[in-house]
Amino acid sequence: KYSKYYKKKYLNNKKFESVWFTKLLLSIIIVLVCLIATNFNGDLREIFKSEVLEENMNFGDLNSFYNKMMLGKEETKDVAQVIIDDTDMIEENGVKVKKDVSYVGVENLKKAGVDVLVVLGGDGTLTSARDFSRKGVKVIGVPKTMDNDTPLTQYSVGFDSACDVCMDAVDSLNNTARSHHRALILEVMGRYAGHLAMHSAIAGFADVCLVPEIPYTIEGIVAKLKEIKASGRTHAVIVVSEGIKTETGELLTSAKNMVGEGVLGGIGDYLNEKIKSVYKEFQTRVTRLGHIQRAGAPTFFDRILASMLATKAVELLDEGQTGLMVGLSNGKVEAYPLEDVVSCGSTILDLNGDYIRTAKSLGMYIGEI
Repeated sequence: KYSKYYKKKYLNNKKFESVWFTKLLLSIIIVLVCLIATNFNGDLREIFKSEVLEENMNFGDLNSFYNKMMLGKEETKDVAQVIIDDTDMIEENGVKVKKDVSYVGVENLKKAGVDVLVVLGGDGTLTSARDFSRKGVKVIGVPKTMDNDTPLTQYSVGFDSACDVCMDAVDSLNNTARSHHRALILEVMGRYAGHLAMHSAIAGFADVCLVPEIPYTIEGIVAKLKEIKASGRTHAVIVVSEGIKTETGELLTSAKNMVGEGVLGGIGDYLNEKIKSVYKEFQTRVTRLGHIQRAGAPTFFDRILASMLATKAVELLDEGQTGLMVGLSNGKVEAYPLEDVVSCGSTILDLNGDYIRTAKSLGMYIGEI
């Protein structure tokens, strides 16, 4: 709506030759966090090409943002392995240590003429967005994580699509478990929140669902399997979240990421061995769904949610409001200060909520609760 006015007034102004020109006279980098949710970046790129911001926007990928803005390096074509953060692993005397390099990013953003960062990601990414906001960078956050653990929003972009993939896996395992008379274990992602496991277990009518928020016992799992066997049914499906601990309180990791943190995984194999050691009436097998959960076509709900959140983000930019995250609350898109988002921490399952109550009413063993 400002297009004709601003173009007439400013398009030939020498002041703006050195920056990307948009209809709002903003240079905007949208940082797409590829490692968080389902394959949704292309959709979000198109969504932000609204009538207000459709020309000459700079859509930054992870490596180009990280290398060019944070480290001052040239842009690369590889867009996979770096998470936006305000720290970097620096090697000193042969040892990698974390150091704050955000000041480099802030300076490079200023040099590049970037006015706004639109950051898409989960709680960790939005924490970094908050940190950049504190340093004077104008930031808008959009929740995008399959873990659905971002506070102050009912749903994050990508969660529904990941649930759909996990539910299909539960359905498939139910079929093969029935034909082979087995108890099959499905390990899903979700980090330290059980949303993905619980939603897919309920939707797929699993028999057991273990989540990080609720303690469990091997005896409890076996008791459920015995109950199933006694009823005459010859198969079962167990859904487990990667973030649950062993009975001794250990978090299992299968590798380390690029900053040296443990990557969760392996609890399915642990449970398989424990169950087999005390109960022989069911053959058990493990499926770790892995990165399949992060791929595939976005669902109807995710497409609509992303469109709504993006629309609100663009409206906020139009009004000159930053330092905010857009989110869905009671069916309405709202804006929340990034400071409030970070201070709330991660959102975990409500132990008194409807999902827990539903799982119990379906006869599912969900732990000692």
